[in-house]
Amino acid sequence: MHTSGDPILVCSTAATGLRSVGLVLLEIDEVAVSGASDSLVDDLFAAVIDATEEAIVNALVAARTMVGRFGLTARAVPHDLLRAAL
Repeated sequence: MHTSGDPILVCSTAATGLRSVGLVLLEIDEVAVSGASDSLVDDLFAAVIDATEEAIVNALVAARTMVGRFGLTARAVPHDLLRAAL
């Protein structure tokens, strides 16, 4: 049994043979597994894309120029150029 505490989400594009299945999580909770409509999956994908884009922009905004091993420099993206690119 996987007990790291990390949540997982499993998706399938299969459209036939779906049935409700009880899964035991940490021997306490049960989760019903069922199908989702195409529009719901589209909304889920859109939300994942938006969240990923936001995380990347946040990382770019928070980044600072730094010098690493052997004097290699990673330069921060100027915020005005980032705004112009978005």
